[in-house]
Amino acid sequence: MSEVKSLWGSIPIPVLTTEVDADYVNLMLEQVNLLKSQTQGLLLGDVSRTWCYGELSSLSFNITAPMLRNYRYSLFIAMVGLYKYPVFMYERGQFDGETWSIAGTPYMKSPKHIETKTLEISPNEFRYLLSPTYFIENFEQFEAALAKILQSDSTKDVIKTLLEKSQLVFT
Repeated sequence: MSEVKSLWGSIPIPVLTTEVDADYVNLMLEQVNLLKSQTQGLLLGDVSRTWCYGELSSLSFNITAPMLRNYRYSLFIAMVGLYKYPVFMYERGQFDGETWSIAGTPYMKSPKHIETKTLEISPNEFRYLLSPTYFIENFEQFEAALAKILQSDSTKDVIKTLLEKSQLVFT
């Protein structure tokens, strides 16, 4: 029996790693840990990934208040594709007044009503559907955008309100 000849040539097999998005994911996870320590555990953070369409996925940065029945507030989402960059970052404020979602994951203005819609679009179409708050092409831009969001007045207001309400329940 003859051996099957490969017409592929040499295929580089990479070592399995999470380096594709490790730098900005790790940065977000570091900030999640700092939020917990700086609020003595009254507020927790998390970064969740949702696969949207093909190679497109969203990373959602959330703040949770365990003392308020795990109330969850999404600060922003970062849309990422197969490649490390670009990243399209969308702040929550862009969607005030309506409930919106990417691929069935709700991002709420108010916990009273949740309506889930799935966007069936390609990554290229998504770029033009909503104008991102930040169009990010490298790690330094990602870090600067994240700092602006985390230090914004609206984020500080959310954190202050959640801490006040959590402390009322706690006492």
